[in-house]
Amino acid sequence: MSTFNIFPNLIAVDGPDGAGKSIFTKILTAELQNIYDFKKVRLVKPSYFNTCSQAQQVGVELSEIQGKIDKDSEHHNSFFLKAMKVNYENVVLPALKKGQIVILDSSEIRALAFVFCNSESVAVKDTINRIKNGYLTCSALPKIRILLFGKVYDLQKNLFTKVNLDEGDPQNIAEIQQRIYFYQKAIKIIREQSYNSKINWVEINVQHTKNLLNRPIAQHPNNLIQ
Repeated sequence: MSTFNIFPNLIAVDGPDGAGKSIFTKILTAELQNIYDFKKVRLVKPSYFNTCSQAQQVGVELSEIQGKIDKDSEHHNSFFLKAMKVNYENVVLPALKKGQIVILDSSEIRALAFVFCNSESVAVKDTINRIKNGYLTCSALPKIRILLFGKVYDLQKNLFTKVNLDEGDPQNIAEIQQRIYFYQKAIKIIREQSYNSKINWVEINVQHTKNLLNRPIAQHPNNLIQ
């Protein structure tokens, strides 16, 4: 069984599309930077190909085989998992070792929810195994996990305020409901894992993105870091 390192200065923010992750992480990052110093706090998107040069290379490798492999396959999904791994190796872990507070805009929960929604069962099993053996996050886990959720119509309202929906965004109510279901399923699996230190799970129900500005967790983020 893998030994995970729980970092008190690592905060993960997760939630289905439209829950307000991006604006919330920006607010939280800005507030913590005001309290602890700008250089002390870093916002990272570990699932993105543009987070570091190594992840960009993984994205290039994927683009070279696009159309040649099934998008639902384990092979296709492995590129996204590899990108997350190298982002942890080259961005998240170095920042934590420097003593910085790292805020993750999505975590391995997103990776699992995405594969539940879009991929074949073998890809799901592969993703779960990579989470359990520590591969995906280099055995680094956040002490603080913030979960953002809202009602279906509130998430729809937030999504449809975007100028353009991304290719991976839910396009209608049914898809939003499905995404919520798979996030809940992914969170359940992550919460059921055994860790050698207690994780602080913080759940926030949002009615609309603008209401995040009035949430106590955004007003008093210093309460998160003990």
